[in-house]
Amino acid sequence: MDIAVLERLDLGGAIFHNVPVLIHDFSGLDVGHCIIGDGVLGSELLPGSAWRIDAASEKLSIAVSARAMGVSSQASREKLYDTGYPHLPIIDYRVGNVAEKALFDTGNSERVVLFKAVANNPDIRSAIKPNTTMIGAGYQGESAGGTGQIEELARFTLKDFEIGDYSLGPNRGTTRAHAPTLVGAGILQDHVVTLDYPNAQFILEKRGTPSPRQSRCWICDFLSGREGGSGAIVQWVKSCASGVKAGRSCVVRQWPQTGLAHQGGFVHAGELAVG
Repeated sequence: MDIAVLERLDLGGAIFHNVPVLIHDFSGLDVGHCIIGDGVLGSELLPGSAWRIDAASEKLSIAVSARAMGVSSQASREKLYDTGYPHLPIIDYRVGNVAEKALFDTGNSERVVLFKAVANNPDIRSAIKPNTTMIGAGYQGESAGGTGQIEELARFTLKDFEIGDYSLGPNRGTTRAHAPTLVGAGILQDHVVTLDYPNAQFILEKRGTPSPRQSRCWICDFLSGREGGSGAIVQWVKSCASGVKAGRSCVVRQWPQTGLAHQGGFVHAGELAVG
């Protein structure tokens, strides 16, 4: 990966000067090559501006403040922390009696991804709706360095999830092995989010109608069932095989060697027979 400095970067009508960039070929990534087109905007760009993300309209607005963009005064304004370079958007969250900080990560498509050490807290466990937990296996994502190891993952529904003082209500969540907890791009289905760095505000505007969930790319990242028997595809990333969608039943032809075959696994389309 190479490093360079752009003299000028134009994003719509916004102009940025002397922008450090990393240069990487995404074509070699299993998932990244079919999601990422020309590149990725990093958090180093965020300070000094307000960024309004409206996924349903496929619109990113940039201004000197949320007020300058006309963000509603009725929107929920929660604390946004800028802890210095690389200026990651950090927010407060609460589940039950547990209050911690999370990273708002649009590179993750989930709604909530709890750090495992937090998810194992008894107070968190009591905040999970009964009979909603599924155990399986999968990758926790993909970076420029590739995918990580297949490991055990849990999916569950939280009775409530709060960002600052704002309640998102019941939310589907999963886990990750490393800190911090993430609030992902999944919340953009039913909210418009503004990162107002000059005023240190994380602003949520509730949608009247949730936007449809977008299909993503390539493979099933979490599947419960057993080898040779029936299973259920929990999540699908834009299928290259027709008929493979979240919620479809399937027969598992072959589990990968994860040591979790009795609970779940990560399989490729060619290893599934879709029912």
